Amino acid sequence: MMLYAPPTLMREFNVPSSTVQWLTTGFMLTNGIMIPVTAFLIETFTTRQLFLYAMGMVIAFAPALGPTISGLLVEWLSWRWMFALLVAIAGGVIAAACFTVHNVGEPTHPHIDVLSVVLSTFGFGGVLFGLSTAGGNGWGSMDVLVSLAIGVIALTLFIWRQMRLEQPMLDFRIFRMVAIVCIICLVASFFIRDRGLHPGQKR
Repeated sequence: MMLYAPPTLMREFNVPSSTVQWLTTGFMLTNGIMIPVTAFLIETFTTRQLFLYAMGMVIAFAPALGPTISGLLVEWLSWRWMFALLVAIAGGVIAAACFTVHNVGEPTHPHIDVLSVVLSTFGFGGVLFGLSTAGGNGWGSMDVLVSLAIGVIALTLFIWRQMRLEQPMLDFRIFRMVAIVCIICLVASFFIRDRGLHPGQKR
């Protein structure tokens, strides 16, 4: 939804692109921190409480529909309508889910490893923050280097710990399956080619 909004917001608030970029960076940071905890939430809470049954469909169609809708809203109405529309849709989905979504299975209430949560937060958060600020501050900036270093170290410790827990937050053993690795590489190549690049080409 925010793909075509930054130029309008920059003119509206008279701010540089690096400031407006935080609208999407904040979303990415939140996702990066919360996704590792999702497995724990699914096992702890009921399906009715999480409303995750449509997540796959949203992930599949949102990249195609979001830019189109945001472009129409910014062009014909106002950038404020983007946020108002998101609130209205989210409120309607939550209200409908309260009456239509039924639980499947019972929560198991697994133990959550606090150290894993801390490591994943610093790991994913540090890497995403470093990559997001590199465009504005430069790759040689101390903020970028420190953020990336903290993120890489924390992610390394996080993966090491997950491989040794009986109930890991994220089971990295799945990457031992060649088919899974091939699928991830193919999806990554698809997104790279979508930007007009070849996987082995430097921009």
